[in-house]
Amino acid sequence: MNYSNNYFQAQNITPAALFNNQQLSISVTDLQFSEINLLYHQLKLGAQLQVNQFVENGVIGLGLFFKGVMVGKINAVLSKQMIRNMMEGVSYIAKVAKVERKKFLPPTAIEVLLNRI
Repeated sequence: MNYSNNYFQAQNITPAALFNNQQLSISVTDLQFSEINLLYHQLKLGAQLQVNQFVENGVIGLGLFFKGVMVGKINAVLSKQMIRNMMEGVSYIAKVAKVERKKFLPPTAIEVLLNRI
């Protein structure tokens, strides 16, 4: 399998990291601003996010959920590989590593540390 994908190169991630117990730092894509407005004040550094599958327009992807509410999505390329791993029994958990926001406003960007459990 050829892993010369731009995403992995840009993020400096080796696909083997998805199979080993390495920690990955990733940016959350497609932040769900309408949902984040409800709970952004509770979303602090170190908060755990659940990694769950979702279906949108007939495509399966992975989303990050906080207290049952979708916060954002994981990059499609990375999601595809992670879903393969999850079908083999691997689980993932994410922790908030960085939240970019202005005072009293919802986050504009979130970075998470992704761990295999």
